[in-house]
Amino acid sequence: MTTAKQQQQAAAILGLSAILVAGMAFSALLSGNVAQAQGDNLGMSDRITAAMKDNKRMVASGVFSTMQTGADGAHWLVYGPWRMIVTQPDGGNENPNVSFRASVRMVMTDGNAMHRHAISDFKVSKWFSDDSSTTLEGKATITTRDGPVETPVTIKILQKQVIVFTIDTSVLNHFGETPLYGIVGMVRTLGN
Repeated sequence: MTTAKQQQQAAAILGLSAILVAGMAFSALLSGNVAQAQGDNLGMSDRITAAMKDNKRMVASGVFSTMQTGADGAHWLVYGPWRMIVTQPDGGNENPNVSFRASVRMVMTDGNAMHRHAISDFKVSKWFSDDSSTTLEGKATITTRDGPVETPVTIKILQKQVIVFTIDTSVLNHFGETPLYGIVGMVRTLGN
């Protein structure tokens, strides 16, 4: 005979499993776009530079899917979609205009305490690149239970495959001490 608590835990595990399967299916759906993006041999920096030069937009999107450990030792799954649009800088500015948005959910590994955070209003202060990565530093607004918090963040794209999103824990220590990791599902250049 099962108790109500055991039934709730089983339902939470089933729900979490469904979310993870949906995330894997979404990633598989995007894999065709990843293969297409890999085939052109342009690095992320080259794509950004070419888009700015041609007055176009470079669009990248994907999914965060990572495990974080809180200050209390609790383990959390953090997952959700992200999207970045890079356009030509405004008059005289050397840094590109970057729009970065993400909607991430957090849930404890036992299925409890699910909640959501939005990341938006990214303002790039510096960007640099090498053969294997592109890094954008700046500030973003992250929603919390107590309201929005503007915090320094770093967005790093590795080999057009992996996104690493680092939050300054001295300003916001809700997500644990390690960066959020995810997959780059699509990178493309669009006209105006």
